[in-house]
Amino acid sequence: MRSLSEFENILWDDKIVRKLWDKHKIMPFEVEEVLTKPVLGPVPDVRHSKKDARYAVVGVTDQNKYLRVVYIEGGKAIKIIHARKASKELIIRYEKAVEDIEKKI
Repeated sequence: MRSLSEFENILWDDKIVRKLWDKHKIMPFEVEEVLTKPVLGPVPDVRHSKKDARYAVVGVTDQNKYLRVVYIEGGKAIKIIHARKASKELIIRYEKAVEDIEKKI
Protein backbone atom coordinates (compact mmCIF):
# COMPACT_ATOMS: atom_id res chain seq x y z
CA MET A 1 0.00 0.00 0.00
CA ARG A 2 1.24 3.44 -0.86
CA SER A 3 -0.01 7.02 -0.77
CA LEU A 4 0.39 9.25 -3.80
CA SER A 5 0.23 12.41 -1.68
CA GLU A 6 3.85 13.23 -2.57
CA PHE A 7 2.61 14.58 -5.91
CA GLU A 8 1.78 18.28 -5.72
CA ASN A 9 -0.66 18.47 -8.64
CA ILE A 10 -3.23 16.30 -10.35
CA LEU A 11 -3.65 17.27 -14.00
CA TRP A 12 -6.91 16.76 -15.86
CA ASP A 13 -7.82 16.80 -19.54
CA ASP A 14 -11.37 18.04 -20.22
CA LYS A 15 -12.03 15.08 -22.54
CA ILE A 16 -11.04 12.64 -19.77
CA VAL A 17 -13.29 14.38 -17.24
CA ARG A 18 -16.28 14.15 -19.60
CA LYS A 19 -15.52 10.52 -20.48
CA LEU A 20 -15.21 9.51 -16.81
CA TRP A 21 -18.67 10.90 -16.11
CA ASP A 22 -20.39 9.83 -19.35
CA LYS A 23 -19.04 6.29 -19.35
CA HIS A 24 -18.37 5.46 -15.69
CA LYS A 25 -20.27 8.08 -13.60
CA ILE A 26 -17.04 9.06 -11.83
CA MET A 27 -16.33 12.64 -10.78
CA PRO A 28 -12.80 14.12 -10.56
CA PHE A 29 -13.11 14.67 -6.80
CA GLU A 30 -13.66 10.92 -6.35
CA VAL A 31 -10.42 10.13 -8.16
CA GLU A 32 -8.62 12.74 -6.07
CA GLU A 33 -10.03 11.19 -2.86
CA VAL A 34 -8.60 7.83 -3.90
CA LEU A 35 -5.19 9.33 -4.61
CA THR A 36 -4.92 11.06 -1.21
CA LYS A 37 -5.38 7.78 0.68
CA PRO A 38 -3.34 4.57 0.74
CA VAL A 39 -3.70 2.73 -2.58
CA LEU A 40 -2.91 -0.75 -3.83
CA GLY A 41 -0.10 -0.35 -6.32
CA PRO A 42 1.15 1.35 -8.34
CA VAL A 43 1.47 -1.35 -10.97
CA PRO A 44 2.90 -0.54 -14.41
CA ASP A 45 0.18 -0.57 -17.08
CA VAL A 46 2.51 -2.07 -19.68
CA ARG A 47 -0.22 -3.06 -22.12
CA HIS A 48 -1.31 0.55 -22.64
CA SER A 49 2.04 2.33 -22.16
CA LYS A 50 3.06 3.37 -25.65
CA LYS A 51 4.60 6.85 -25.30
CA ASP A 52 4.68 7.34 -21.53
CA ALA A 53 4.86 4.91 -18.64
CA ARG A 54 1.38 4.45 -17.18
CA TYR A 55 0.63 3.23 -13.68
CA ALA A 56 -2.55 1.80 -12.17
CA VAL A 57 -3.69 1.92 -8.54
CA VAL A 58 -6.77 0.73 -6.68
CA GLY A 59 -8.30 2.69 -3.85
CA VAL A 60 -11.53 3.72 -2.18
CA THR A 61 -13.44 7.02 -2.01
CA ASP A 62 -15.02 8.54 1.09
CA GLN A 63 -18.31 6.96 -0.06
CA ASN A 64 -16.70 3.47 -0.22
CA LYS A 65 -16.61 3.44 -4.01
CA TYR A 66 -13.65 1.31 -5.17
CA LEU A 67 -11.84 2.72 -8.20
CA ARG A 68 -8.98 1.66 -10.45
CA VAL A 69 -7.11 4.79 -11.55
CA VAL A 70 -4.54 4.97 -14.35
CA TYR A 71 -2.13 7.90 -14.52
CA ILE A 72 1.16 9.19 -15.92
CA GLU A 73 3.84 10.68 -13.66
CA GLY A 74 5.52 13.91 -14.66
CA GLY A 75 7.82 15.52 -12.10
CA LYS A 76 5.73 16.47 -9.07
CA ALA A 77 2.43 16.03 -10.92
CA ILE A 78 0.35 13.17 -12.19
CA LYS A 79 -1.99 13.27 -15.17
CA ILE A 80 -5.13 11.18 -14.96
CA ILE A 81 -5.62 8.95 -17.99
CA HIS A 82 -8.52 6.73 -16.93
CA ALA A 83 -10.60 5.62 -13.97
CA ARG A 84 -13.34 3.05 -13.57
CA LYS A 85 -15.04 0.99 -10.93
CA ALA A 86 -12.63 -1.64 -9.62
CA SER A 87 -13.36 -5.28 -10.44
CA LYS A 88 -14.39 -7.67 -7.66
CA GLU A 89 -10.95 -9.29 -7.85
CA LEU A 90 -9.20 -5.94 -7.35
CA ILE A 91 -11.50 -5.03 -4.46
CA ILE A 92 -10.69 -8.32 -2.73
CA ARG A 93 -6.95 -7.73 -3.22
CA TYR A 94 -7.27 -4.17 -1.87
CA GLU A 95 -9.23 -5.28 1.20
CA LYS A 96 -6.73 -8.09 1.88
CA ALA A 97 -3.84 -5.61 1.74
CA VAL A 98 -5.63 -3.31 4.21
CA GLU A 99 -6.35 -6.28 6.48
CA ASP A 100 -2.70 -7.39 6.38
CA ILE A 101 -1.55 -3.88 7.34
CA GLU A 102 -4.03 -3.70 10.21
CA LYS A 103 -2.76 -7.03 11.57
CA LYS A 104 0.76 -5.60 11.74
CA ILE A 105 -0.34 -2.55 13.73
